[in-house]
Amino acid sequence: MLRSLFQSPHNHVVQVRGNAPPRPPSSSRRHHLLPHLAALVIYSTLAGIATWPLLLHLPTHLPAMPNELSQDLWQNVWNVWWVRQALLVEHTNPYTTGMLFYPQGASLYLHTLNLPLGLAGLPLLSVLDIVPTCNLLTLLVLVLSGYVPFLLTRYLTGNAPAALVAGVVVLCSPQRLNDLRLAQLPTVSDYGVSLSLLLVLMSLERRTWRMVALAAGALLLTGLSSWYHLFHTLLLLSLLLAWRAVAAWRSGKGPALRHELILWGRMAACSALLIMPFLLPALVESQTAPYAQKGSDLVASASLFHLVPFPPGGVWQNVPSSWLSPSPFAWLPVLLALVGLWSAPRRTGVWAAMALGCLVLSLGPRLHTGSVDLVDTGIPLPYALIRSLPFVGMFRAPGRINAVTTLLLGIVAAVGLAKLVRPLPAGRAWLLLGVVIVLIAAETLRLPFPLTEATVSPFYEQIASEPGEWSVLELPLDRPDRHLLEMYAQTSHDHFILTGQTSRNVPRVPYESAPPIAQAEQADPRPDIVMLAPDDRECLLRALRVRYLVVHHDPRHPERAGHQATTAAQVFPASLTRVYADRHLTAYRLDEVAAWLDGPGRMARSEVPLFLGLNLSWPPPKQGSMDGPAGCRQKAGDCGPIRSVPGGWYWNFRSTACRGHARSKSG
Repeated sequence: MLRSLFQSPHNHVVQVRGNAPPRPPSSSRRHHLLPHLAALVIYSTLAGIATWPLLLHLPTHLPAMPNELSQDLWQNVWNVWWVRQALLVEHTNPYTTGMLFYPQGASLYLHTLNLPLGLAGLPLLSVLDIVPTCNLLTLLVLVLSGYVPFLLTRYLTGNAPAALVAGVVVLCSPQRLNDLRLAQLPTVSDYGVSLSLLLVLMSLERRTWRMVALAAGALLLTGLSSWYHLFHTLLLLSLLLAWRAVAAWRSGKGPALRHELILWGRMAACSALLIMPFLLPALVESQTAPYAQKGSDLVASASLFHLVPFPPGGVWQNVPSSWLSPSPFAWLPVLLALVGLWSAPRRTGVWAAMALGCLVLSLGPRLHTGSVDLVDTGIPLPYALIRSLPFVGMFRAPGRINAVTTLLLGIVAAVGLAKLVRPLPAGRAWLLLGVVIVLIAAETLRLPFPLTEATVSPFYEQIASEPGEWSVLELPLDRPDRHLLEMYAQTSHDHFILTGQTSRNVPRVPYESAPPIAQAEQADPRPDIVMLAPDDRECLLRALRVRYLVVHHDPRHPERAGHQATTAAQVFPASLTRVYADRHLTAYRLDEVAAWLDGPGRMARSEVPLFLGLNLSWPPPKQGSMDGPAGCRQKAGDCGPIRSVPGGWYWNFRSTACRGHARSKSG
């Protein structure tokens, strides 16, 4: 079956309509493998060049811009770690986790976990650390993003050199490299779209249950990489089905159309059987959980005037590490697609029409124009109709559909190139298309690729060997990207953290508002308007199972870390023993809590006590009595917990999950 993927479509017809051909001699098999070896070498080389100098820094850096725009980088690393932790350590469902937002945990059905990539990382993690593993997985994704379109296009054209060009168009597309710079690894992992299309086409030709099952498996792989990719694949297959149905109807082949629709139904049923155990919980959660409802604003629609860069650029440009391509397409692939449409209009028409359809959908529900500032013209587009369908509203980035548009442009270009180079000798054809590949790479790549340092404090590796179920509390709470950085640190220490960040803002215990932790954060031990009794403070730390307090040093305020640690020693119902210090952080063990965790707390669990949280945006308490207005932590014009109104007082309460608030008026 795998060998059939590497043959031309003409060979498929022979195998379907007749007996299987005799096994070719070993020299013939080697001849069939040579194009695939060449493709893998070319795409591996391009992946290394496109991310250069990543190969020189595999153990210490990750490919992404070193700023907050690429903050999902740490989430990607956590995803790979969590799949291994769930399957090999905890032996649990990877789509729920108790390691984040302790003690509540979180559902990951709507989170971009990228399970297939995590599974691919299991053998690597047995011999490598997490950072080089993630780097090798990133390079693997880039290679697959070129190689799978190569398989698809060679199946359609029977021409290996032309198919190589299609893979390069996809691998080196500006939108893909932009996503990689922004650490959108699940978005880049869209090889399943090409694989699904390939196996669906083979199923339509061979009409066997085995091919139907393989196509369904490809759709499952696509969805588990990202629900966006499944959505895009369904759009693509819908366009293909519509085109084939109209073509069959116009040709008067009614029985053939019925047989094809039955085959499509088989693929749909088999795919649903495989995908629904994962997709159904995500759909239910998206419609029933309040936190799953995101805003209706779109975050990324394509602009009609930013489809290709003007003026064109190239690898020779000196760009900053924060540079992003302003356009999803490059000039040369678009020109090659136009040449392909001109040279072979009948063979490329369906793919060109589908590319145009995907391009229109990527523009979003309304047309945007403007060369500098985008202007919403209010002109409705077809995506507005699609967005009104159930569950489609959860996909808020129609511009990502242009990854499929790029794939289709690559197919159109390859079909046209295959016709143009067919009269040429094989050597000249390879040489000509090799020049085309170099020109595409020269236009789209920008070097050096930005890298982000991924070192982690030795303290986290130090505590990884300590047994038990406990958590780490880290200050300050306003540290940039602290939620994601704590997730990255967790991949080293393997213990609970109280925070985290997933694709949805799940409800959690607002521990940062609890009086002892809030006081330590503000480095102010004075009593506040809301306090916890000593027993409740002890109960809180036990419920959160805090064994270590980590205080990060803030270069902007060098004295802050010391003040926070001093305050924590005063307000925490536990003695603090310093166990580690370097220029980045200082770590303390909460001795009494640690003793309880090693003793009765090893099996016992404490409930989080009810507490009124402190809003950390309020100013510190004023000097004076806590009984009067001086004790109310309220900024001018801000609504504090209690404020006076004409004729009485006004009480404002916000729930601990920050999902709503209640008001009461007296007087």
